[in-house]
Amino acid sequence: MTQRIITLIIKANETTSDIKSVLTIAAHDADVQKHLKKERNAEMFVYVFIIYIAFMVFLFIVYILAAYFLPAIPSASGTAQTGMPLITDFDLDAYTMIFFHAAMIQGFCSGIVAGKMGAGNIRSGIKHSLTMMFIAYLVFAFLI
Repeated sequence: MTQRIITLIIKANETTSDIKSVLTIAAHDADVQKHLKKERNAEMFVYVFIIYIAFMVFLFIVYILAAYFLPAIPSASGTAQTGMPLITDFDLDAYTMIFFHAAMIQGFCSGIVAGKMGAGNIRSGIKHSLTMMFIAYLVFAFLI
């Protein structure tokens, strides 16, 4: 932004000798840019918040599946009628690990999208990614 304003001042100074009007125009342009950036950040915060909510819903569903639904499958298959086995080889730890990996991938990708939408570049999404992945790790480490 500074480079843009300096270029504007140099070009305007080449066309006119009235430096006061040039600086007034440059100051007004800088104020407009600052206001637009603030407005964009305020509007994008809502979308970043929606991404976090969507991730939490995903994590809640994965938690319910891994904590309550999957552990009940082996006992349900034992009560099935003979000759009609529903599940012959069920590995609870493997399915839990799949859900864990799905939550970590979802957290990483959602964080990248949140960073791109919120700040305008992907590098700032790393902090969102790390936050979401840490939350997913805590859920799987302490609740499941």
